[in-house]
Amino acid sequence: MEEKKQQVKIEKEKRKWYQIIGPKIFGGRLIGETIGESIEKISGRVLELSAGMVSGDMKKQYMTLIFVLNSGDNNTLNASITGLKVSQSYLKRGMRRFKGKIEDSFAVKCLEGDVRIKVMLLLRGEVHKAVSGKLVKLCREISGKFTEGKKIEDLVLSVLNDSFSRGIKEGLKRVYPVASVEVKYLAKE
Repeated sequence: MEEKKQQVKIEKEKRKWYQIIGPKIFGGRLIGETIGESIEKISGRVLELSAGMVSGDMKKQYMTLIFVLNSGDNNTLNASITGLKVSQSYLKRGMRRFKGKIEDSFAVKCLEGDVRIKVMLLLRGEVHKAVSGKLVKLCREISGKFTEGKKIEDLVLSVLNDSFSRGIKEGLKRVYPVASVEVKYLAKE
C-alpha cells in the first residue's frame, strides 16, 4: 500500500517594489528601489551605494555610503545614513607615492552616540615610534573635538567634502608634515 503524501501549500504574500528616498542632505531624491513583501519586513535592511551615484559627484565614486532603510509613506522607504567606507584599491593606489603610513582605529562621541573612525596618515618619509605615537594621539584629539556635538550625517558630509581630513592634516603640521590624511571608514557602532 502506498501512502499518498499530502502537499501543503504555503501562501506567500505577493512581493512589491518599494522606492527608496535618500536623506535630505542629498536632496531627498529617489536613490533606488527594492523588492519585498511588506515595509515592515524591509525596514532595517542595510544598503550600500556609491557616493558618486548618491551625491552626483563622480569624483567620489571610490567611497561607499552605508544606509539603513526605515519605513516611510505608502510605497516608499526612507534611507538614513549610518556611515561610509573607502575602497581598498583607491587607498593602495594613493599610498604608492609615499614611504610611510600610520593607520589607526578609534571611537569618538558624536550627537547620536559612538562613531568608529579608521584613519590612514600618509607620510613622505619614515618616522620614529615617538613621533608616530604623538601623531596618533593628536589625531584622536582633533577628531574628538571635530565630532563633538555633530550628527552622523554632518560627519559623513565633512568627509565627502574633505574638510575632516584637512582639519586633521592642519592640526598635525606642528608635529610632522603629513602628506595626506585618508578616512578609511566611519560608521555608528
